[in-house]
Amino acid sequence: MNTTLHLYVSPAGNDQWSGRRPEPGADGTDGPCATLAGARDAIRRARSQTDTHGPITVEVAAGFYELAEPLLFTPADGGTATAPIRYVAASGAAPIISGGRVLAGWRETEHSGQRCWTLDLPEVAAGDWDFSRLYVNQAPRPRPRLPKSGFHHFTGAGNSGGGWCKGPDRASFAPGDIKSWKNWQDVELISYELWFDTHHRIRAIDEATGTVTFHAPSLGTLKDERGAFARYFVENVFEALDTPGEWYLDRPAGRLYYLPLPGETLEETTVVAPRLTELLRLQGENGSRVGHLHFEHLTFAHQHWELPRECPGYIQAAWGVPGAILLAGAEACAFYGCTVTHVNGYGMEVLAGSTRNLIAACTIHDAGGGGIKLGHEQLLPHESPVGARQSGDCPPLATTVVDCTIRDCGHIFPSAIGIWVGNSGWNRLLHNRIFNCNYTGISCGWTWGYAQTRTVSNRIENNHIHHINHRQILSDNGGIYTLGRQPGATVCGNVIHDIACYGYGGWGIYPDEGSSGIRFESNLVRGTQKAAFSTHYGRDNLVRYNIFAGSQAEHVHLGRRERHRSAVCRHNLIVTANGRLRQRGDCPAHYTIGDNLFWALDGTPPCLDGKPVPADAGTVADPLFADAEGGDFSLRPDSPAFAIGFQPFDWRAAGPRFGVTRPGSLHDYLDRHPLPPEGGAAVEVLIEATSIPADGAPATATFTVTLTNHGTAPGRGRLRLAGGPAKSVGTPSLEVLAFDLAPGETQVETVTLPLLENAAAWWLDSVPEDDATVPVRGLALASAATGWELPWVAATTPEEIHAALSAVPAHEVRAGNRTVAEIALGAHQDGLLVFARLHDATPMCNLNQPWKGTALEWLAPGPRVAPGEALSPRRHLVLTPLTGGRGAAAFNIPPPNGVEPAPEVIVDAWPCPEGSELAAFIPWSRLSDTPAPAELAVEMVVDVHEPISGQMMQTCVFDPPSIGSTAQMGCLRLEPPSLAH
Repeated sequence: MNTTLHLYVSPAGNDQWSGRRPEPGADGTDGPCATLAGARDAIRRARSQTDTHGPITVEVAAGFYELAEPLLFTPADGGTATAPIRYVAASGAAPIISGGRVLAGWRETEHSGQRCWTLDLPEVAAGDWDFSRLYVNQAPRPRPRLPKSGFHHFTGAGNSGGGWCKGPDRASFAPGDIKSWKNWQDVELISYELWFDTHHRIRAIDEATGTVTFHAPSLGTLKDERGAFARYFVENVFEALDTPGEWYLDRPAGRLYYLPLPGETLEETTVVAPRLTELLRLQGENGSRVGHLHFEHLTFAHQHWELPRECPGYIQAAWGVPGAILLAGAEACAFYGCTVTHVNGYGMEVLAGSTRNLIAACTIHDAGGGGIKLGHEQLLPHESPVGARQSGDCPPLATTVVDCTIRDCGHIFPSAIGIWVGNSGWNRLLHNRIFNCNYTGISCGWTWGYAQTRTVSNRIENNHIHHINHRQILSDNGGIYTLGRQPGATVCGNVIHDIACYGYGGWGIYPDEGSSGIRFESNLVRGTQKAAFSTHYGRDNLVRYNIFAGSQAEHVHLGRRERHRSAVCRHNLIVTANGRLRQRGDCPAHYTIGDNLFWALDGTPPCLDGKPVPADAGTVADPLFADAEGGDFSLRPDSPAFAIGFQPFDWRAAGPRFGVTRPGSLHDYLDRHPLPPEGGAAVEVLIEATSIPADGAPATATFTVTLTNHGTAPGRGRLRLAGGPAKSVGTPSLEVLAFDLAPGETQVETVTLPLLENAAAWWLDSVPEDDATVPVRGLALASAATGWELPWVAATTPEEIHAALSAVPAHEVRAGNRTVAEIALGAHQDGLLVFARLHDATPMCNLNQPWKGTALEWLAPGPRVAPGEALSPRRHLVLTPLTGGRGAAAFNIPPPNGVEPAPEVIVDAWPCPEGSELAAFIPWSRLSDTPAPAELAVEMVVDVHEPISGQMMQTCVFDPPSIGSTAQMGCLRLEPPSLAH
C-alpha cells in the first residue's frame, strides 16, 4: 500500500504518542511527538506495523528543541526517490534544534566592580561537561583575552624538530605578557603564522625566564612571513574578566561568570551553553547508505567541539575540524532552507561514501570553523590529507551546494574555509555567497603537484565571494583557491572582490601547487589587495573572458616556468590600478598570451614585466565600462573589448538567486531552479615529449598524446594538432585527432614533429574544436637548455671557489626581461662547486623558511630504493646569504618543508653591486648516491625579490616541474676525469 504519512513535532508533544495529531488530544493520550528523534522512532514503528511506502512528512512546530544526544539516521530511516521522508518546519515557524542547554538559576553578584551573574554547574566541576562558547539571547559572547585587542609577539622560540607540526614546544615572552594566572592550565594561547593558526595548551610558565612551555609542538616555527616572531594572544584568562559581555568558566570550581551588557536583565535574558559535539548525523551501515531524507527550514545550533589538549591544530584549511552536521554514507539527501549557526566547527561535512547529496538555499553563520566541508573520497574522516590512497572503488562525492549564504566564519579556527572541497569530484558549488571569512572563500583540491587525483569535474560557478581575510589575519590565501590536477573543472561566472592578507596572498583566484586543466572563464575579480589572478605553478589552465580590475599590487601572475605551458591567457579585460603586470610574457613556450585588452586606471601605460605590452599580447585601450568606480562593469556598445574577442557575461547573476523570500519547499525550489544534469565526460589530455632533439643539426621531436576519460559518460571530440614556434617546425605527422572514449578509457597517439631550425624549445599544441578539453601543450627543450658541462676544479674553500669559478663563463638565469642570477658550476672529486651572483637589490635571509628569502635551491631525486618500493623523498638543499654583510647558511629541507642545518655544506657570501655573491662546496652525498657521478639530475631554483612588487619570486633554472622525475630535471655533466686539473 503506497500511503502518505504526516507526523507532527511540538514542544507540547510526547515521544510516546503517535505523532499523527498536531496538538495534544483532550484526553492526553495522543498528539505530536516532542522531538525529531521521537518522530524518527514513530516512523520506524509505523513501518514495522503497516506496509507504508509512500512519502512521509514530519512537520516541526516553532520551539527550542534541546537534543539529549545527536540525531542519528541510518539506512533504515531513509526514503526513496518517489517517497522521500521530509522533516520540515511548520508554515511560518523557525524551530531551533539545539545541542546546547538553556542555563537557569543565575545569581546576581559583582566582579571587578561590574555587575556579574554567576551559576554553579556541578557537571562541569565533575569533569563531565566543558564548553568554550556561550550565547546570550542568541548572540555569541567572548571569553576574556589578553591583550584586549591586537596581539602580543613572542620574543624567542625554542628549537624546532624540523618539518610541519614539529615546531618549538616552548617560546619566550615579554615581561607581563604571560603570568601564572588562576587556572592557567585552562588558558589557550593562539598564534598565527603564514596560512595557519596554532592553538597551544600550556604545560608550564616560568615568569622569571619569560618562558612558556606547551603541551604539543607548534605547527610551524613561531615566526611569521615577515621574518618576525609570531603574533599571539591568550584567551580564557580569569584576571582579564572586566568588560561587560565577557564570560568565564571556572572549570575546577564548576562556576560560570557572566558580566551582563547594560540593559540585560535575568528576567529577559536566555543563556545557552553548547553541550553536544555533533548535532545530526546521517550514517550508512554495512555498505548501505541513508537515502532520500530531506530537512527543510530547520535551524541547527549550539555545537561544542575543541581540539584535544595534545593537538595544536591543522596545517591547512583547518581540515581536521569536524562539522556539526555530518553525512557519512548518505545518498540523495537534501538540506533546503536550513540554518546552521553558533557552532565551534564547520557547519556541515560530507564524508567518504556519501554521494549525490544537495545543500540548497541554506545559511551558515557564526561558525568557529568554516561553512561546508566536502571531503576526500577515500581517506578516513580526519586522516592526514595527502590524497595518496587512490585504489579501490568509491563513489564520487558529487555534492551540490547551491544558493547558500556562508558568512561570519572562522571565529575559532580562522584558517577554515567557506566551502572546502578535498580530493573528490563532481561537486557543484553554484550561486553561493561567501563573505566575512578569515582565510579563503572556496578551496578545491587536496593533492600537491601533478599527482594522481580524484578531483575531477568540479564546478565552481556564479558565486559571490567578498570581504575574505579582510581583518588581515593570515596569508597565502585567495577568494578561490585550487590545488593539483583537476580535469574537467570549471571556475566560471564568479564575482570576487575585497580579498586581503597579512603578509602575502590576498589574491582573487589562486591556482596553487600543480593546479592543472582548469577553465577559469567569465569571472569578475576586482579590488583585491594583491593580484586578481595569481598562479604558483600549474599546467594547461585556460584563462579567458575574465575581467580583472583594480588590484592594489601586480595584477596577473601566470606562475613559474616549467617544462610545459602554464596557461593560455586570452580575451581578458585586464584593468590595473597602477599599470603593473607580472605575466612573464616574453616566454611564449611557457605561456600563451594574446588578444587581451590592457588598461591602467591611474593613466600609467601598462607594462608587462617592466616592458610596454607587446602587440601579440593584446591591445592597450580603455574598455569603456559603464561605471567601474561605482561597481558597474557593463560594457558600452562602442567598447574595444568586442574587437579582441571578449565575450560579455552577466556578472550580476553571481550569488544566490533570491533574497529573503525563497520557494516554500524543496520541490517548489527545484521546479523553479532545476539542477544541472549530473555526470558527463571529463577528458584529460596530456602531451609529453618522448625524445629530446640533439644539439646541432635540425632533427625530429617525438611526442606522446594521451587522452583519458575520467568521466561518467562517453567523451567525444576532435583536436587539431599544431607545432611551434613558427618557422622552426614543420607539419606534425597527425594534424587532427578524433576521440570517442568510454568512461575510464584511454587513447594514446604518437606524433612526430619535423624541426626546421634550431631553437631553445619546440612544442606540440592541441587546439580543441569544441569544449570537451582545454588547450594543451607539450614542450621539447633543446639539450643546451637542460644540461650544463662542468669543468673539474681544484678548489674547496669559498675563497678558492670564488677565484676559480669567477673566471669561468657564467650561465645567465633570466625571468622575463630581467637577469635574476649568474651561475657557474665546477666539479671536485669530493663535491659540487658553486659560484652564484644573485641579483636582488633588497636581499633577505629567512631562517624560518629559507626558500622565502634570497636563496639558491637545489632539488635532486631521493636515495635509491628497492624495486617496487615507493619513491623516497627528494633531496632539497637551500643556500642563503645572511642579511647585512658577509656570511651564508645552508639548510636541508626534509619533507614536508622542514628546516634543519646542513653543516656538511661549506658556504659563504658577500655583498656585491647586484646583491650578493655566493660560493659553496656541496658534498656529492647531498645530491647523489654516486661519488663524482658522470651525470647528475638536479634542479636549481633562484629565489629573489621582484623589483616592482617587492615580492619573492622563484625562477627555475632548467624549467622543469621539480616533481622528482630525473627525466624532467636538468642534467649536470662532468668532464672526463682525465681532464681534471
